Amino acid sequence: MTVDELRSVIWEKVEAPKHVKAKDLLLYQVNIDLTTQNPQRTFLGNPDANIVTDLGGQLLSPIDNVEEKFPAPVNKHVHIIVDLPTVTLPVAARRNNDAIIATLDRIDKNVEDMKREKSSIHLSRVTEGYWMKIQEFIGIDYQATTREREFPNLNLGLNDERIDAFGWTDAVKRTQSDRYKPYLTNILRLGTFRTLGLYDPTGDDSFLSTNTDILPIRLSGTTDLVIVDRHSIASRTQEKHIRVLFELKKVVNKKHTFQTMAKLISADLISMHPVLAILTDLIDDWLFFWIKGKIIMRLTLSKAESVALIRHNLTSANNEVRDMESNFSEKESSFSEEKPLPKRQKLRHVIATSNVSSDIAPMEDFFDVMSKEEIFRYKAKKILTQFFSQPIFNGVNDQAI
Repeated sequence: MTVDELRSVIWEKVEAPKHVKAKDLLLYQVNIDLTTQNPQRTFLGNPDANIVTDLGGQLLSPIDNVEEKFPAPVNKHVHIIVDLPTVTLPVAARRNNDAIIATLDRIDKNVEDMKREKSSIHLSRVTEGYWMKIQEFIGIDYQATTREREFPNLNLGLNDERIDAFGWTDAVKRTQSDRYKPYLTNILRLGTFRTLGLYDPTGDDSFLSTNTDILPIRLSGTTDLVIVDRHSIASRTQEKHIRVLFELKKVVNKKHTFQTMAKLISADLISMHPVLAILTDLIDDWLFFWIKGKIIMRLTLSKAESVALIRHNLTSANNEVRDMESNFSEKESSFSEEKPLPKRQKLRHVIATSNVSSDIAPMEDFFDVMSKEEIFRYKAKKILTQFFSQPIFNGVNDQAI
């Protein structure tokens, strides 16, 4: 796509007045970081700012190729600004922009809907590339840890209890649920936890679907098994009460770790509890994932250690629900004696307290003191930024499973 073609698209999207031609639009290449405080970002909200001197803009030629000029645009950066010389606007148009502003409002909403619709991916297809986009957008990272570092004083011994590995057959994994569900129920002793239950959400492909502004990509899909508060099963609100998530694989490989982290984020955003995710082949590979601050922690344990750690968490959760049901609010809770391990946090709480721009008032707060022309220019810049963030410009080509 050439710059001339791009400005024609912009001209059509904003439904410019008849006397304004696409060739009147001037497109400038910029690189303004919206994630930090910087002079260019400050000038961006100033309608009197000079695009070249204040914003570092370079006028694009109509014959320039957009893909070549912007080979790898960075998320949360403004890359292009459109300018319409005021001399092309008649006085009447500048004085009465109500219709244009209303149109911009509708376009703004349509662009957001289009962006959300096109930026959707199934959880089973999350690749490392998609994961990096999620990670960069919400500012979260991941790292490995050890049992000794996270809970050195916790005894994970099982007193020589023998735990056999699960035996997979050649059949499709999901057709073996009638075998792996009783297996987990048995080794975890789920029957001893009256307030908890094992739930199979594989029949609900929207079980872990998200629709939130926290993520740049709408995630949809489900997982293999979850442990939830038992009362949520009867009320059909299991997704709101997820405590432990199981992602089961016959053979665990690297791509499964990114899918599991994406499912952890989805489950944590949906559930009222901090979620512990487990990626396992039910044999030798047991990988634990949880949120700690702005880090997803990853821990590998043996089968025996894994069973002991999960049981510890189930004991903690069971005591918590029992205390809530018994309404022992004025007494010392037995839950305090069995703390969930590893210690986990809710992603929403982390994001809410660490937003880079949380102390910056949105431009919309100043609409009542801005002229209609200033509002018009601000919204035009905003819409162009949204337009340029579409997947066609972001190089979203991760289609491989």
